[in-house]
Amino acid sequence: MLTDLQKRCAQAIVNVFETGRPLGNYGSVTLLAGDTGHLTYGRAQTTLTSGNLYLLIKAYCEASDAAFADQLRPYLDALDLRDLALDNNAALRQFLREAGDDPVMRREQDAFFDRVYWAPAVASADYIGAQTALGTAVVYDSRIHGSWHAMRDRTNERFGAPAALTVALSPAPPRVHVLPRRRQRVEPLLVAVTVPLGHWSSLGCTATSR
Repeated sequence: MLTDLQKRCAQAIVNVFETGRPLGNYGSVTLLAGDTGHLTYGRAQTTLTSGNLYLLIKAYCEASDAAFADQLRPYLDALDLRDLALDNNAALRQFLREAGDDPVMRREQDAFFDRVYWAPAVASADYIGAQTALGTAVVYDSRIHGSWHAMRDRTNERFGAPAALTVALSPAPPRVHVLPRRRQRVEPLLVAVTVPLGHWSSLGCTATSR
């Protein structure tokens, strides 16, 4: 069982990669060349083509106190259809950015990323026998990008299932083999991100956090 600090640090690793901030950028809207997710949004960047951007905005619009519900509600049908024309819809992108400052959107995103990505990541980490917070962070990252099962299966095919690895390769943890597969998938999209050490203090993360 991970502590709350371990959970926040694991999520911060992904937030930094996605938005450059340990706590995430709730109003971040991005569109990267070659990204099959197309339009992405939020603290850890959920995507249009996964259908999860629709689910997030739908949950937000259903909140009684959502400040930008009226502006975003007309886009729900197109989001549900995963309409790629939304990639370059300037009005939608602006509404999403502004909604990121709404405490209701932040609340909904926190709940959404926990429900849709973090909880399944913890379950997957438990299933393969991951025993560290870093191992869970690797699974969470792959869940965010929608590539976890592909990375897991590719790693198992090449190196064997985690149980076999424990016997044959101890003490090398399975994540040693998963990480190169993960890097191959995301390297074309990598951007340099510099995070001042002081930014981590708000999470309580230090060099000694496990």
